[in-house]
Amino acid sequence: MASAIRSRFRIILDRIRTRITVKTEIVTERIKIVELGDPPHFQGDHDVLLRPRGFQVDKGLWDGGGRIQTGLHRRLEVICRTRLALDPAGEAGRYLLDADDGHLAFEDRIFDAITGFMPMDSEEDENILCTEPIEPISGSDPVGASRTAKATNWGETTLTFVVHYLADLDQTVLL
Repeated sequence: MASAIRSRFRIILDRIRTRITVKTEIVTERIKIVELGDPPHFQGDHDVLLRPRGFQVDKGLWDGGGRIQTGLHRRLEVICRTRLALDPAGEAGRYLLDADDGHLAFEDRIFDAITGFMPMDSEEDENILCTEPIEPISGSDPVGASRTAKATNWGETTLTFVVHYLADLDQTVLL
């Protein structure tokens, strides 16, 4: 039976990136891990930005287990970006609705890939890196090039998730 183990967020983030690649067929080079700011757009019609955000400590786990059971709830922003140059000026029908290249279809694939995902520490092992399935929190309005100066011909949506995991802290006694 699978069980949750202590983990580091960088490992979980790598598993999320792999999951997006497998479920959406977006090449790994177009899935970037970023901090604040506005990275340039890449080649192709879609790219994904993974932006780790702050975390909260699970007070109940901390009170009961301290360093041994330090549960964290970290937010992760996933920015789905789609090339916009599909419609006549002032319209967004193909950009939003196209079944193959449309932004909403792309957003749906990303949401499907991450929502409820439980990353494992390896394909052979049954150790789960999270204490709960990855939880969706919110999604922003799709923002097109007509409403943002970020990049001509591109639009984006930010999906926010919470990743629940046990911090992998050194368990040796410090004197």
